[in-house]
Amino acid sequence: MQNPATEQFENDLQQLRHLIDALPVCISYVDANYHYQFINQVYIDWFGIPRAAVINKHMAEVIGEEAFQHVRPQVRRALSGESIAYETTVPYLHGGTRSISAQLFPVFDHDGKVRGCYAMIIDISQRKQSEEQLHLHEERWQLALEGSGDGVWDWYPQTGIEILSDRLREIYGYTKEDIADLSEELDRRTHPDDLRQMHLDRQAHFDGKTPIYINEHRVQCKDGSWKWILTRGTVIQRDRDGKPTRVVGTHTDISERKQAEVALRESEERLRMALSATHQGLYDLNVLTGDAIVSPEYAHMLGFAHDGFRENKKNWVARVHPEDIPAAARAFKEHLEGRSDEYRVEFRQKKASGEWAWILSVGAVVEWDRDGRAQRMLGTVLDITEKKKTEALIWQQANIDTLTGLPNRRMFYDRLDHDIKLSKRHKLALAVLFIDLDFFKEVNDTLGHSTGDALLIEAAHRLRKCVRESDTVARLGGDEFTVSLPEMHEENRAEAIAQNIIRSMSTPSSWRAKKSICLPAWVSPSTRAMPTIWMTSSSMPTRPCMRPRPMAGIASAISHPAYRLLHWHVCA
Repeated sequence: MQNPATEQFENDLQQLRHLIDALPVCISYVDANYHYQFINQVYIDWFGIPRAAVINKHMAEVIGEEAFQHVRPQVRRALSGESIAYETTVPYLHGGTRSISAQLFPVFDHDGKVRGCYAMIIDISQRKQSEEQLHLHEERWQLALEGSGDGVWDWYPQTGIEILSDRLREIYGYTKEDIADLSEELDRRTHPDDLRQMHLDRQAHFDGKTPIYINEHRVQCKDGSWKWILTRGTVIQRDRDGKPTRVVGTHTDISERKQAEVALRESEERLRMALSATHQGLYDLNVLTGDAIVSPEYAHMLGFAHDGFRENKKNWVARVHPEDIPAAARAFKEHLEGRSDEYRVEFRQKKASGEWAWILSVGAVVEWDRDGRAQRMLGTVLDITEKKKTEALIWQQANIDTLTGLPNRRMFYDRLDHDIKLSKRHKLALAVLFIDLDFFKEVNDTLGHSTGDALLIEAAHRLRKCVRESDTVARLGGDEFTVSLPEMHEENRAEAIAQNIIRSMSTPSSWRAKKSICLPAWVSPSTRAMPTIWMTSSSMPTRPCMRPRPMAGIASAISHPAYRLLHWHVCA
């Protein structure tokens, strides 16, 4: 049977252990050799390790060598018989780095020798963070007070007192006699439309939702006018319940900025209306992300509804014609690198209907970062499809024979000039054939102009089939055609092509009237050639050819046509 006194002692000891475990303090005991002999429940909760992994273990094993070396000087002092208190930040092996407030008490035996020491530790990390944050805020406001030139206020919310600087009163035209150091003085002069948001922003800071109180609102001046104000503030003191007891901040007059913003919005609206009237779209491009904000006209130009339309680099590339992407990318790069004053390029873009539209895009970079890299580009887009069609039509009318689709006289001379330069560069012969259809007038007079037109179209078709793609077949007018054959590597190739043309022209064709018609041709020199070309008759002899079969409906008494080939060389 257990001794009642012993039983009572054990009960008291158990209750004491429960009490120590319930304390919100980390308690531990180490012997003179730095081995743990006791820890309470808070210690276990702090470091997340079981009691068995701590008892009889050296401090370095439990809290880590770095942490042990950090606290060792203080523990050594306690083991030497000194009671100490200190604050520090310890990089624990388990539980991370903590800011702590510690008290160490030595334990002596009956002979007065130190057997170990108790440590009572409180985690003050949150308090330290609050102090550091408060110190940071105080530094910020110290700078604001010293050099900003803004109006300064110092508000005590629980008393309603708000001390205003002379500069703050001057912003609104007041003196100390006009406005007292009370928070209600500024609140009642705040524009009614701005009061609600001002109170919401202020309360959000009081509740700890924002690091700084920031708000823009209007305040009435002494002369009755309104000024736009940017107010910034921060709580620097709170009571035990966390309610603010002191808030400091500044007022900045931003009236000019607000007026500029209004003017800018009005200017942008006028620009948008002007662009809309001229059917131009507007884009605002983030150069770094490739995302763009576009006007409704931009989306409508491409056949899309503005709602839900998203423009970015990926979508833009997907719509642009593949053949036009290199030129657009090159123009964009040149502008970003400063090699062009503006970004200007024409490209085809697929509309929502699947049709291709020609677009003129003109833009310029308007914002750069500190390193000079482009950040923002503004520009316009214009649908120039009809303009392109008109240009193509004008070009075709100026350079293409409308009946046969062949280059006309003007375009032939341009190509001939190019061929001459090409032949000079490569030191190769250039041959030019002048072709005249026999009896063409008789065809028009006998079978009509529609048949004559059909004959010319057929002649053009056959001529194109007789030459290379690099050669030029042109209609000079009437029944006269020319062929330019640059870079003739073989001496007799021009003659062979001429014979091939004669054979092709001599092949009968059938018309709707089922009448067989031959196409006799006269291949001859012409004095209407350009002056840079000279003729030589010795290099290629003129030879007569057999006359083709006469065209139906034409009198049989027609003299035999001669076919001659002129081989021309480029002047050396």
